[in-house]
Amino acid sequence: MYHIQIVLFFVSLIIAAYLDLKNGTIPDWLTLTVTAAAIIISFFCRGLTGLAGSMLGWAIGFFPFYVLHRMGGMGGGDVKLMGMVGALGGAGFIIYCYWYTALVGLIMALGLLLIKGKIKEGWIRTRTLFHRVSHMRFKENPADPAAAHSCPPLSIPYGMAIVTGAYITFFVKII
Repeated sequence: MYHIQIVLFFVSLIIAAYLDLKNGTIPDWLTLTVTAAAIIISFFCRGLTGLAGSMLGWAIGFFPFYVLHRMGGMGGGDVKLMGMVGALGGAGFIIYCYWYTALVGLIMALGLLLIKGKIKEGWIRTRTLFHRVSHMRFKENPADPAAAHSCPPLSIPYGMAIVTGAYITFFVKII
């Protein structure tokens, strides 16, 4: 990452974390603007190789989360935020970022479930999501046996997990 990308990385992720905690959303104006800037900067700094790396990072960050979003597992802002992180860091960066983000998200979710006393509901919701993924069902079907056992979602600000995972990745992989 070049200096301008590092500044953009840290500033945009701080703004995303703040807005996710404050409003419960990560706005498109932030993620789409920074994604476009990251791709342009990569092109001007490293040519077509930089352009390809940034776009591949965006795709690797965006599409797996998009599938989860379509299945009801997360919000659209989280999807675009992960794509933004991929565009800033590139393909190799975003793959490590997935692991750290998943670990942070798991810790956050378990902590919230313990605090709210909803471990059983969390297990049912997770089992339902895995059932839908394994059967490639993007929308909830009332006739689905797993839907009969589903419970209302307990949302966490997953943008915080993405931001924390990205920072951990930066300090582990980059430095």
